Amino acid sequence: VNSDDIPYYKTAPSEMEFKIGLNPLRSRENPFEYVVLRHPPTNADIFDYYGENLLPDFNDVPTWKYATPHNIQLNTPQNESCNSCHGNESLFLTEDDLLRDEVDANQNVIVPQIPEPVP
Repeated sequence: VNSDDIPYYKTAPSEMEFKIGLNPLRSRENPFEYVVLRHPPTNADIFDYYGENLLPDFNDVPTWKYATPHNIQLNTPQNESCNSCHGNESLFLTEDDLLRDEVDANQNVIVPQIPEPVP
């Protein structure tokens, strides 16, 4: 309860994360198989303090969201070679990256097989 006697719940500290995942918004204008995804700090029971089952459709949409980060540098460590990403398992969103209650929601964006390094 804060000084105005309004109840609130404080979540545990979290960090915004980024990973490469399958494109959830694939279209003719956005045909890329892989995109950068961000992980906003949320979970299925985040509002339980205020009531039961307040997010009944939690598993209907990914908790890893399409992101459009940008960079003003032409040359970076990330674009220095194809193999900066290809074969680099730590950059790709896999089931191991997910919290237990996020697995169902993110089946359409996890990368089932990491792209092989380019020869």
